[in-house]
Amino acid sequence: MKPAVFSIAQELATLVPGGDFRLLDHHLADGPVMAGVIRIDAGSVKGFWERHDGGDEILVILAGRATFTISTGGEDMQLEVGPGDVLCVPRAMTHGAVLHTPALDILFFTPRDGSSAWTDDPSVTPRH
Repeated sequence: MKPAVFSIAQELATLVPGGDFRLLDHHLADGPVMAGVIRIDAGSVKGFWERHDGGDEILVILAGRATFTISTGGEDMQLEVGPGDVLCVPRAMTHGAVLHTPALDILFFTPRDGSSAWTDDPSVTPRH
């Protein structure tokens, strides 16, 4: 799986009336997946990174704008997200974000096990 961003509104606009559907991606995990919401404040993301070795992470952006950096193993990919976008982060890919708004609200689907988080900025306290 490659990192990807999908716009929910754009994907819905491609559907044909009468029960059409569109497969956006596959989600893989070794075990239980947590579902929840989080509000991330712009000041809490400086130098913050995380990685999920237990499976892929799906982030639905509810409010706010950000640029996510995802390390794909040899190069960094930068993906812009905003309200209505779905970000798919493959297993074991390090990722972090720069917020362009005061906060970012996310509906997340994250593997419960095998996750790690850290910061390379000593002035920031890791969220988890």
